Amino acid sequence: MKNQNNNLKNKKIIAIIVTYNPSLDILIRLFNSIATQANNFIIIDNGSANAEQVKTSSNKYLNSIFINLPENKGIAFAQNVGFRIAESQGASYVLTLDQDSLPSSKMVSNLASIFDLPHKNNAPIAAVGPILKDENTQLHLPLFSYKGGKKQRIIPTHSHSIIDLEFLVSSGTLLSMEALKEVGLMREELFISYVDVEWCLRARSYGYRIVANCATTMQHSLGDHRIKIGHLIIPLHSPLRHFYLMRSGIYMQKLLHLSQPWRRADRRQLLRSFILFSLIGLPSPKEFISMCRGLHAGFKMKVKSIPTIEN
Repeated sequence: MKNQNNNLKNKKIIAIIVTYNPSLDILIRLFNSIATQANNFIIIDNGSANAEQVKTSSNKYLNSIFINLPENKGIAFAQNVGFRIAESQGASYVLTLDQDSLPSSKMVSNLASIFDLPHKNNAPIAAVGPILKDENTQLHLPLFSYKGGKKQRIIPTHSHSIIDLEFLVSSGTLLSMEALKEVGLMREELFISYVDVEWCLRARSYGYRIVANCATTMQHSLGDHRIKIGHLIIPLHSPLRHFYLMRSGIYMQKLLHLSQPWRRADRRQLLRSFILFSLIGLPSPKEFISMCRGLHAGFKMKVKSIPTIEN
Protein backbone atom coordinates (compact mmCIF):
# COMPACT_ATOMS: atom_id res chain seq x y z
CA MET A 1 0.00 0.00 0.00
CA LYS A 2 1.21 3.49 -0.80
CA ASN A 3 2.25 5.76 2.05
CA GLN A 4 0.01 8.78 2.53
CA ASN A 5 1.62 12.19 2.82
CA ASN A 6 0.32 13.59 6.10
CA ASN A 7 1.36 17.18 5.41
CA LEU A 8 -1.82 18.95 4.27
CA LYS A 9 -0.11 22.22 3.44
CA ASN A 10 -0.43 23.13 -0.22
CA LYS A 11 -2.76 20.19 -0.79
CA LYS A 12 -5.36 20.95 -3.44
CA ILE A 13 -9.01 20.14 -2.69
CA ILE A 14 -11.52 20.01 -5.54
CA ALA A 15 -15.25 19.52 -5.00
CA ILE A 16 -17.46 17.60 -7.42
CA ILE A 17 -21.16 18.41 -7.54
CA VAL A 18 -23.39 16.12 -9.59
CA THR A 19 -26.63 17.77 -10.71
CA TYR A 20 -29.83 16.46 -12.26
CA ASN A 21 -32.76 18.86 -12.71
CA PRO A 22 -31.77 20.79 -9.58
CA SER A 23 -33.58 23.60 -7.81
CA LEU A 24 -31.46 26.62 -8.76
CA ASP A 25 -32.05 28.42 -5.47
CA ILE A 26 -30.84 25.44 -3.45
CA LEU A 27 -27.95 24.83 -5.84
CA ILE A 28 -26.73 28.44 -5.65
CA ARG A 29 -26.81 28.13 -1.86
CA LEU A 30 -24.41 25.19 -2.21
CA PHE A 31 -22.20 27.10 -4.67
CA ASN A 32 -21.89 29.99 -2.22
CA SER A 33 -20.84 27.63 0.56
CA ILE A 34 -18.32 25.51 -1.31
CA ALA A 35 -16.72 28.27 -3.42
CA THR A 36 -14.87 29.58 -0.36
CA GLN A 37 -13.91 26.15 1.01
CA ALA A 38 -12.46 24.28 -1.98
CA ASN A 39 -9.75 25.37 -4.39
CA ASN A 40 -12.05 24.61 -7.30
CA PHE A 41 -15.42 22.96 -7.77
CA ILE A 42 -16.66 21.01 -10.75
CA ILE A 43 -20.31 20.74 -11.68
CA ILE A 44 -21.12 17.59 -13.63
CA ASP A 45 -24.63 17.93 -15.00
CA ASN A 46 -26.37 14.67 -15.86
CA GLY A 47 -28.47 15.89 -18.78
CA SER A 48 -30.73 18.26 -16.83
CA ALA A 49 -33.60 20.05 -18.52
CA ASN A 50 -32.29 23.26 -16.91
CA ALA A 51 -28.61 22.64 -17.71
CA GLU A 52 -28.16 26.07 -19.30
CA GLN A 53 -29.43 27.79 -16.17
CA VAL A 54 -27.07 25.66 -14.05
CA LYS A 55 -24.18 26.67 -16.33
CA THR A 56 -25.09 30.36 -16.15
CA SER A 57 -25.27 30.21 -12.35
CA SER A 58 -21.94 28.41 -12.02
CA ASN A 59 -20.13 30.77 -14.42
CA LYS A 60 -20.44 33.53 -11.80
CA TYR A 61 -17.77 31.75 -9.72
CA LEU A 62 -14.18 32.08 -10.93
CA ASN A 63 -13.13 28.73 -9.41
CA SER A 64 -15.92 26.66 -11.02
CA ILE A 65 -15.92 24.32 -13.99
CA PHE A 66 -19.15 23.23 -15.68
CA ILE A 67 -19.42 19.95 -17.59
CA ASN A 68 -22.64 19.13 -19.40
CA LEU A 69 -23.23 15.42 -20.04
CA PRO A 70 -25.73 14.77 -22.85
CA GLU A 71 -27.63 12.13 -20.88
CA ASN A 72 -28.02 10.75 -17.38
CA LYS A 73 -25.63 7.82 -17.02
CA GLY A 74 -25.88 7.77 -13.25
CA ILE A 75 -24.06 9.37 -10.36
CA ALA A 76 -21.08 6.97 -10.53
CA PHE A 77 -20.35 7.83 -14.18
CA ALA A 78 -20.65 11.56 -13.45
CA GLN A 79 -18.40 11.33 -10.40
CA ASN A 80 -15.76 9.45 -12.38
CA VAL A 81 -15.75 12.23 -14.99
CA GLY A 82 -15.14 14.67 -12.15
CA PHE A 83 -12.42 12.54 -10.53
CA ARG A 84 -10.43 12.41 -13.77
CA ILE A 85 -10.65 16.17 -14.23
CA ALA A 86 -9.66 16.73 -10.60
CA GLU A 87 -6.66 14.42 -10.97
CA SER A 88 -5.54 16.25 -14.12
CA GLN A 89 -5.63 19.49 -12.11
CA GLY A 90 -3.43 18.08 -9.36
CA ALA A 91 -6.05 17.47 -6.68
CA SER A 92 -4.88 15.71 -3.52
CA TYR A 93 -8.40 15.31 -2.15
CA VAL A 94 -11.81 15.30 -3.80
CA LEU A 95 -15.08 16.23 -2.11
CA THR A 96 -18.28 14.68 -3.48
CA LEU A 97 -21.53 16.59 -3.03
CA ASP A 98 -25.22 16.18 -3.87
CA GLN A 99 -27.03 19.16 -5.34
CA ASP A 100 -29.26 19.70 -2.29
CA SER A 101 -26.67 19.49 0.49
CA LEU A 102 -25.28 22.42 2.50
CA PRO A 103 -21.83 22.12 4.13
CA SER A 104 -21.15 23.99 7.35
CA SER A 105 -18.72 26.90 7.12
CA LYS A 106 -15.53 25.02 8.04
CA MET A 107 -16.56 21.54 6.98
CA VAL A 108 -13.91 20.99 4.31
CA SER A 109 -10.96 22.06 6.46
CA ASN A 110 -12.30 20.01 9.38
CA LEU A 111 -12.53 16.93 7.17
CA ALA A 112 -9.11 17.51 5.62
CA SER A 113 -7.48 17.81 9.05
CA ILE A 114 -8.34 14.17 9.78
CA PHE A 115 -5.95 12.99 7.07
CA ASP A 116 -3.14 14.63 9.04
CA LEU A 117 -3.71 12.45 12.12
CA PRO A 118 -1.36 9.52 12.88
CA HIS A 119 -2.41 6.28 11.25
CA LYS A 120 -4.32 3.79 13.37
CA ASN A 121 -2.86 0.28 13.12
CA ASN A 122 -0.76 1.54 10.17
CA ALA A 123 -3.96 1.96 8.13
CA PRO A 124 -4.27 5.22 6.17
CA ILE A 125 -7.63 6.93 5.70
CA ALA A 126 -9.29 6.70 2.30
CA ALA A 127 -12.34 8.86 3.03
CA VAL A 128 -13.77 11.01 5.79
CA GLY A 129 -17.27 12.38 6.06
CA PRO A 130 -19.24 14.77 8.30
CA ILE A 131 -22.20 14.10 10.51
CA LEU A 132 -25.33 14.66 8.42
CA LYS A 133 -28.29 16.63 9.75
CA ASP A 134 -31.75 16.36 8.28
CA GLU A 135 -32.54 19.83 6.98
CA ASN A 136 -36.19 19.61 7.99
CA THR A 137 -35.93 18.14 11.49
CA GLN A 138 -32.33 19.22 12.33
CA LEU A 139 -31.78 15.74 13.76
CA HIS A 140 -28.50 13.95 13.27
CA LEU A 141 -28.84 11.11 10.78
CA PRO A 142 -27.52 7.76 12.04
CA LEU A 143 -24.25 6.21 10.96
CA PHE A 144 -24.09 2.51 10.20
CA SER A 145 -21.59 -0.18 11.04
CA TYR A 146 -21.57 -3.97 10.80
CA LYS A 147 -20.46 -6.20 13.65
CA GLY A 148 -20.93 -9.93 13.84
CA GLY A 149 -22.82 -9.84 10.57
CA LYS A 150 -25.42 -7.43 11.95
CA LYS A 151 -26.11 -3.86 10.90
CA GLN A 152 -25.76 -1.43 13.79
CA ARG A 153 -27.10 2.13 13.97
CA ILE A 154 -24.81 4.70 15.60
CA ILE A 155 -26.35 7.97 16.72
CA PRO A 156 -23.43 10.43 16.79
CA THR A 157 -23.07 12.64 19.86
CA HIS A 158 -20.62 15.27 21.04
CA SER A 159 -18.84 12.58 23.04
CA HIS A 160 -17.67 11.00 19.80
CA SER A 161 -14.66 12.31 17.90
CA ILE A 162 -13.78 10.02 15.00
CA ILE A 163 -15.77 6.89 14.25
CA ASP A 164 -14.55 4.07 12.01
CA LEU A 165 -17.26 2.88 9.65
CA GLU A 166 -17.81 0.44 6.82
CA PHE A 167 -19.14 3.14 4.52
CA LEU A 168 -20.16 6.78 4.21
CA VAL A 169 -22.92 8.49 2.24
CA SER A 170 -21.28 10.02 -0.83
CA SER A 171 -22.48 13.60 -0.29
CA GLY A 172 -20.02 15.46 1.90
CA THR A 173 -17.33 12.78 1.72
CA LEU A 174 -13.72 13.85 1.21
CA LEU A 175 -11.70 11.20 -0.63
CA SER A 176 -7.96 10.77 -0.95
CA MET A 177 -6.78 10.91 -4.55
CA GLU A 178 -4.09 8.36 -3.68
CA ALA A 179 -6.80 5.96 -2.54
CA LEU A 180 -8.82 6.58 -5.71
CA LYS A 181 -5.78 5.74 -7.81
CA GLU A 182 -5.02 2.56 -5.88
CA VAL A 183 -8.55 1.28 -5.20
CA GLY A 184 -10.12 2.43 -8.47
CA LEU A 185 -13.07 4.70 -9.20
CA MET A 186 -16.79 4.19 -8.74
CA ARG A 187 -18.59 1.23 -10.32
CA GLU A 188 -20.67 2.85 -13.05
CA GLU A 189 -22.97 -0.15 -13.52
CA LEU A 190 -24.45 0.52 -10.06
CA PHE A 191 -25.83 3.81 -11.48
CA ILE A 192 -27.02 5.33 -8.17
CA SER A 193 -27.75 2.76 -5.43
CA TYR A 194 -24.82 1.31 -3.45
CA VAL A 195 -22.21 3.37 -5.35
CA ASP A 196 -20.77 4.90 -2.17
CA VAL A 197 -21.18 1.69 -0.16
CA GLU A 198 -19.31 -0.46 -2.67
CA TRP A 199 -16.37 1.95 -3.00
CA CYS A 200 -15.94 2.28 0.76
CA LEU A 201 -16.06 -1.48 1.30
CA ARG A 202 -13.56 -1.95 -1.53
CA ALA A 203 -11.21 0.61 0.01
CA ARG A 204 -11.44 -1.22 3.34
CA SER A 205 -10.49 -4.46 1.58
CA TYR A 206 -7.29 -2.66 0.51
CA GLY A 207 -6.51 -1.85 4.13
CA TYR A 208 -7.81 1.72 4.24
CA ARG A 209 -10.00 3.27 6.92
CA ILE A 210 -13.35 4.97 6.34
CA VAL A 211 -14.16 7.46 9.11
CA ALA A 212 -16.67 10.09 10.18
CA ASN A 213 -15.54 13.31 11.84
CA CYS A 214 -18.14 14.07 14.49
CA ALA A 215 -16.79 17.59 14.97
CA THR A 216 -18.31 18.84 11.72
CA THR A 217 -21.77 18.67 10.16
CA MET A 218 -23.57 19.10 6.87
CA GLN A 219 -27.23 19.77 6.16
CA HIS A 220 -28.70 17.02 4.02
CA SER A 221 -32.18 16.66 2.58
CA LEU A 222 -33.98 13.34 2.89
CA GLY A 223 -36.51 14.47 0.29
CA ASP A 224 -40.06 15.74 0.48
CA HIS A 225 -41.71 12.35 1.00
CA ARG A 226 -40.91 10.19 4.01
CA ILE A 227 -42.56 8.25 6.76
CA LYS A 228 -41.73 7.71 10.40
CA ILE A 229 -41.90 4.24 11.89
CA GLY A 230 -40.99 4.34 15.56
CA HIS A 231 -37.63 6.14 15.80
CA LEU A 232 -36.86 5.55 12.11
CA ILE A 233 -37.35 8.19 9.41
CA ILE A 234 -37.63 6.43 6.05
CA PRO A 235 -37.25 8.48 2.84
CA LEU A 236 -39.59 7.44 0.06
CA HIS A 237 -38.29 7.24 -3.49
CA SER A 238 -39.72 6.67 -6.94
CA PRO A 239 -40.37 3.18 -8.35
CA LEU A 240 -37.31 3.70 -10.59
CA ARG A 241 -35.11 4.27 -7.55
CA HIS A 242 -36.51 1.09 -6.01
CA PHE A 243 -35.56 -0.72 -9.23
CA TYR A 244 -31.94 0.36 -8.85
CA LEU A 245 -31.95 -0.46 -5.13
CA MET A 246 -32.84 -4.08 -5.82
CA ARG A 247 -30.72 -4.41 -8.95
CA SER A 248 -27.60 -3.04 -7.25
CA GLY A 249 -28.28 -5.02 -4.08
CA ILE A 250 -28.25 -8.29 -6.00
CA TYR A 251 -25.14 -7.19 -7.91
CA MET A 252 -23.33 -6.51 -4.63
CA GLN A 253 -23.83 -10.13 -3.63
CA LYS A 254 -21.56 -11.13 -6.54
CA LEU A 255 -18.53 -9.07 -5.46
CA LEU A 256 -15.85 -11.23 -3.91
CA HIS A 257 -14.15 -8.46 -1.91
CA LEU A 258 -17.27 -8.16 0.27
CA SER A 259 -17.28 -10.39 3.33
CA GLN A 260 -19.83 -13.16 3.81
CA PRO A 261 -21.16 -11.58 7.05
CA TRP A 262 -21.74 -8.28 5.24
CA ARG A 263 -23.50 -10.00 2.34
CA ARG A 264 -25.73 -11.94 4.74
CA ALA A 265 -26.64 -8.75 6.59
CA ASP A 266 -27.40 -6.93 3.36
CA ARG A 267 -29.57 -9.77 2.07
CA ARG A 268 -31.68 -9.37 5.19
CA GLN A 269 -31.81 -5.60 4.63
CA LEU A 270 -32.88 -6.08 1.01
CA LEU A 271 -35.67 -8.41 2.08
CA ARG A 272 -36.90 -5.91 4.66
CA SER A 273 -36.80 -3.12 2.08
CA PHE A 274 -38.68 -5.24 -0.45
CA ILE A 275 -41.45 -5.99 2.04
CA LEU A 276 -41.61 -2.44 3.41
CA PHE A 277 -41.73 -0.62 0.07
CA SER A 278 -44.15 -3.17 -1.36
CA LEU A 279 -46.57 -2.44 1.49
CA ILE A 280 -46.02 1.33 1.31
CA GLY A 281 -46.74 1.24 -2.42
CA LEU A 282 -50.17 -0.34 -2.02
CA PRO A 283 -52.73 -0.12 -3.48
CA SER A 284 -50.61 0.82 -6.51
CA PRO A 285 -48.33 -2.10 -7.54
CA LYS A 286 -45.70 0.14 -9.17
CA GLU A 287 -43.09 -0.20 -6.41
CA PHE A 288 -43.55 -3.97 -6.19
CA ILE A 289 -43.25 -4.40 -9.97
CA SER A 290 -40.19 -2.14 -10.19
CA MET A 291 -38.43 -4.01 -7.40
CA CYS A 292 -39.20 -7.37 -9.04
CA ARG A 293 -37.72 -6.08 -12.28
CA GLY A 294 -34.72 -4.83 -10.37
CA LEU A 295 -34.13 -8.24 -8.79
CA HIS A 296 -34.37 -9.91 -12.20
CA ALA A 297 -31.96 -7.40 -13.76
CA GLY A 298 -29.51 -7.82 -10.87
CA PHE A 299 -29.35 -11.61 -11.32
CA LYS A 300 -28.63 -11.15 -15.04
CA MET A 301 -25.82 -8.60 -14.58
CA LYS A 302 -22.22 -9.71 -14.99
CA VAL A 303 -19.47 -8.23 -12.86
CA LYS A 304 -17.50 -5.59 -14.77
CA SER A 305 -13.95 -4.36 -14.30
CA ILE A 306 -13.36 -1.37 -12.05
CA PRO A 307 -12.84 2.00 -13.78
CA THR A 308 -9.51 3.72 -13.13
CA ILE A 309 -8.21 7.26 -13.39
CA GLU A 310 -6.51 6.35 -16.66
CA ASN A 311 -9.61 4.93 -18.42
